[in-house]
Amino acid sequence: MQKLQAQYAQYLSDLSAKQRWNFAFALLNDLNTNLPFDLLKDVIPNLPAIHTHSLDTDIIAIIFDDIKAAKDEYGFTISELAAFSEMLAKHTELSIGQSFDAINHVLEIGLSNYSQSVHEFDVFLTRFDIATEKTDRHL
Repeated sequence: MQKLQAQYAQYLSDLSAKQRWNFAFALLNDLNTNLPFDLLKDVIPNLPAIHTHSLDTDIIAIIFDDIKAAKDEYGFTISELAAFSEMLAKHTELSIGQSFDAINHVLEIGLSNYSQSVHEFDVFLTRFDIATEKTDRHL
């Protein structure tokens, strides 16, 4: 995992703070697709709209309530997804440190859900490549 972090340290440092947010969102959205949870599956796709002010304040409050409920009331994976969602909901840009927090959330989720074999975890790690490709397309 240290090798993965080192690999992405340079990549993330070359991105702007907004591009780091986009990279983290690509990772979170991919996890939402592959590990859907009813309470968050509709929340996560709406996170960018929080920052564009295209959502009503009542809807934003509901999103934060759903994230809090997922963090506090459910198991490890859902709690990690919620903490990751909360970070992106609260910030329009990510520092390098916050970007590493995002990577750590993803790795914790991967270790918890995709560690039955080395191959399964290696396949899981390709999500980082997918997020990189999506981010690079928007540069």
